[in-house]
Amino acid sequence: MLHDLSFSSFPDLEFIDFSSNGLFGTIPLEITQLSKLRYLDLSNNQLSGTIPSGIGLLTNLETLHFGENELNGSIPDEIGQLSSLIELFLYSNYLDSHIPVSLCNLTKMVALRLYDNQFSGTIPLKMGDLANLVELFMDSNSFEEIGNMKSLNWLSLFGNNLSGPIPRSLGGLSNLTLLNLYRNKLFGSIPEELGNLTSISDIELSTTT
Repeated sequence: MLHDLSFSSFPDLEFIDFSSNGLFGTIPLEITQLSKLRYLDLSNNQLSGTIPSGIGLLTNLETLHFGENELNGSIPDEIGQLSSLIELFLYSNYLDSHIPVSLCNLTKMVALRLYDNQFSGTIPLKMGDLANLVELFMDSNSFEEIGNMKSLNWLSLFGNNLSGPIPRSLGGLSNLTLLNLYRNKLFGSIPEELGNLTSISDIELSTTT
């Protein structure tokens, strides 16, 4: 358990990688005191409980990996305070509720992986303002709407509740090389605007109607 470690004994710590270690229990609040931390990887363990709101105190974080655990609850709004964050991986947990608009404050973020959770609702439209975001994986949730994120290279939203026609606005994502929308509730014809995706190498629209 992480609670057995005295984080306060390492005030200058910048890098933590405890991934794939069979850790269980909750994420201790004490870890949020490591103000110099730039890299935090607790992925592929058995951690449970919620993401502590105090995580917003780690304003020097560039990488935050909590994927493949048993975390539940919502993403705390305070994550939007991590202005240096480049990678946020929370995939394969039991996180739910909506995506907080505060994530749209993370203007340096390049990669966001939230797939295989229980999120619902809409993807915040302001996420389209994340000019550096090139990788977005939100598969296997319950989203109902797509935003317009022009900088994306990879967009994967399979296994959600997206409905209606395939959005014509996707044709404006000129940097896309991968587009996965399969296993949704999309219908109608493929919009001719997708022909503008001249860099696309992988497109998956199966099991739509």
